[in-house]
Amino acid sequence: MPKVPLPPHSPMSGYYIKTDAPKNVPVREALGIPEAKKGSRVLYILVFRKLDLITALYGIELFDVWRQCILCHIVLWKGRVYHLDVSPGNLMCYKKDGRWIGVLNDYDLSSLKINAGPTGNERTGTVPFMALDLLTPEGQQGEVAHLYRHDLESFVWVLVWVCLRYENRVLLAASSRLLDDWATVGPVSCGDKKRTFLDRFVHFKRDWMDPKIWKLLVQCLKVLEGDKHRRLNRTGIRARQKHERRGRRITCL
Repeated sequence: MPKVPLPPHSPMSGYYIKTDAPKNVPVREALGIPEAKKGSRVLYILVFRKLDLITALYGIELFDVWRQCILCHIVLWKGRVYHLDVSPGNLMCYKKDGRWIGVLNDYDLSSLKINAGPTGNERTGTVPFMALDLLTPEGQQGEVAHLYRHDLESFVWVLVWVCLRYENRVLLAASSRLLDDWATVGPVSCGDKKRTFLDRFVHFKRDWMDPKIWKLLVQCLKVLEGDKHRRLNRTGIRARQKHERRGRRITCL
């Protein structure tokens, strides 16, 4: 595979240390995990420049860094480097010459190939930000291929998360903070909650939100809402067709 030149918004490591061998195989074997050596981890210690989280930004600065991270993601994807874990903790930034520079960080779950199913006995990703297609029983069982649009959808969920949970760069108190339950339930339940959110998101606008950011969010969420309804319609059609085929078989018997 040809080498992919690193885009300017990817992290630059100044130093790293690699451990000798996977350390978690004995633990996985003791737990009786099938194929314990498959997907085992090797510890790397990496040293990078100090970065700030995207949650430290607001308004146009937030949008600009978010956009830069998307552009970095596109370049890497075209070069067959698949991040697969877009989340607020992985969208970072630093200031240079008075401007915030976005960095798509943390490639622990990244891959150089896309499989229909998960590797290492698990579906990778941070649940609250995973695409709806992947937050289904089929998605969690590895029956849904991870596509580019799934990571792009994750960028939308990140922006939703930051805009609704932070006021002027400060995390809201738990009593007034939205979406906490997305991070405390399982993947399929989280998907259900996010689908419900899509039906009601217009009611969640906050006074402190930048109007341009809110307009962008509405446009993005309307696309996801429309896609959700199209999937439901297709599912309903398939269910009816299955029922009709079953009825014909019974009639023939």
